[in-house]
Amino acid sequence: MIIQTNHDGEILTRTGKQAKKMYPSQSIFDFVDEQSLTRMKRFLNHEEQYTSDIYLKLNDESVPYIVEV
Repeated sequence: MIIQTNHDGEILTRTGKQAKKMYPSQSIFDFVDEQSLTRMKRFLNHEEQYTSDIYLKLNDESVPYIVEV
């Protein structure tokens, strides 16, 4: 399950059954859990491409995803 975002956190593409609730142009910050929020903000500030694991709040549970910026 992979999500691609731009450096502003805007979702560009997503894969995975649980990601169906996410829409392109929606912000990843609408879904990221508290623990991953700090990490997301830190690596969105990098200018180069970056890939990391994060947990998103989907269906009232935290689901592991790979995010690529």
